[in-house]
Amino acid sequence: MSKENTTKTAFLKPMLIMIAGTNFVAMVNTTAVSILLPVFMKQFEVDMILTQWVVTAYILASCTIAPNVGYISDRLGLRRTFLLAVSGYALFTLCLGCTNTIYMVIGLRVAQGLFGGMLMPLTQSMIYRFFPTHKQAQAISIWATTNLIAPTIAPSLAGIVSDLLSWRWIFWLEVPLL
Repeated sequence: MSKENTTKTAFLKPMLIMIAGTNFVAMVNTTAVSILLPVFMKQFEVDMILTQWVVTAYILASCTIAPNVGYISDRLGLRRTFLLAVSGYALFTLCLGCTNTIYMVIGLRVAQGLFGGMLMPLTQSMIYRFFPTHKQAQAISIWATTNLIAPTIAPSLAGIVSDLLSWRWIFWLEVPLL
């Protein structure tokens, strides 16, 4: 095996951990926020109809941007688009922990959804772009496992964190992981 191939394969495991970890954090956030709806209702003294927009806004924004990720990454490059998506997602996640009104939460969830909606297609594309063909199935399997584990543990995690600390910590704890 040549030195170039050895160097290239040495970075595959850390890259997969980064890719799968980023996807995991985004999936945890998506699921955990739905557990916080009653907390938001009490904290901001609003009804369920308005509070449901916290989840709906994120879903609409992420579904709007997802089909455009290929076009954006073709123009900016896959790595730059990934860095943009992770940076924007982290910034708006941090801001979500600092909000004072339900309207700010909804607006920031739209912005977070625009960047978060880019993460799943980008992480899949990165696996197919950077991993050799014979390692892609294994890498996608590990990546897909994060999509199964995150929604499983997120509700319990959200409940524990919001009870012990505050609902704001659901967002603040994610930022260093990104």
